[in-house]
Amino acid sequence: MTVKVNDRWVFLLLYPVIAFLSIHIGNDNTLSELLRLPSYYTDLIFAFVFTFAAGWYIRWISYRLEKKFNWDTQLRQRLAYQLTYGCLVPVVAIVAFEMIYLEFLLGLPISQSPIFYLELPLITVFCVLINLIYLMLYHRKHYFAATGNLTSQSKQGVHGLATPYKNNFVVHAGVKSINIPETEVSYFMVQQKSTFVFTTDGRQYLYGASLGEIGKEVSPDGFFQLNRQIVAHRRSIVSCQRTDTRKLKIELYPESNVPVFVSKIKTPEFMRWLRQK
Repeated sequence: MTVKVNDRWVFLLLYPVIAFLSIHIGNDNTLSELLRLPSYYTDLIFAFVFTFAAGWYIRWISYRLEKKFNWDTQLRQRLAYQLTYGCLVPVVAIVAFEMIYLEFLLGLPISQSPIFYLELPLITVFCVLINLIYLMLYHRKHYFAATGNLTSQSKQGVHGLATPYKNNFVVHAGVKSINIPETEVSYFMVQQKSTFVFTTDGRQYLYGASLGEIGKEVSPDGFFQLNRQIVAHRRSIVSCQRTDTRKLKIELYPESNVPVFVSKIKTPEFMRWLRQK
């Protein structure tokens, strides 16, 4: 399965602009003066070559990280690798090549060049920008793929076909493993970075999965992710009340030990889900 994204516009539009700006930002000469300088053309060639080379590298490393890390369970590791290999590596490489270019091709001493107070910050900003673009592109692809999968699975359930949703959850209490049927689950809640399952009779157990993983295990007809802390079953929703900030305050059963809210952006989707048959 391919995980590539449509980044053609980045190469056709953004990289030429970045290469051109990298030459002209901080340059006191007018364009007519620059056009008379032979070094201006070699600078342009250098800028375009290394901008596109860095672009291809960031594209490749983003593709590799997308295949290696899961958005729902390994986001921190993904961001750490993206920062290290997607930002630091190309910045160091471009600065090193530019130092060689200035010293040996143009004969300009590094101490007399603005590389550390002008080019280095610019290169860093551009590399961060490109990495953010790829993160957004891949996250968008992941979001729509997950949404499409949930919709497809829901339709399969409507037509009476087998669905991959779990109808029981195995939890651990000491040395004992307990099987909880889906019919006894009220909601899942994250507390202090751990996930707990709350049952209809008021019990709670540690459950070894993230909310992202749970969202893929449970039926979207029966469960809804209220916020970043709670995935609740329809049976657990006692009432909902709109607040002054247009959020919904949710009353759950069993009662939650912290206030539960649905954001105003998510409220219409939640109400449609709650009203559906």
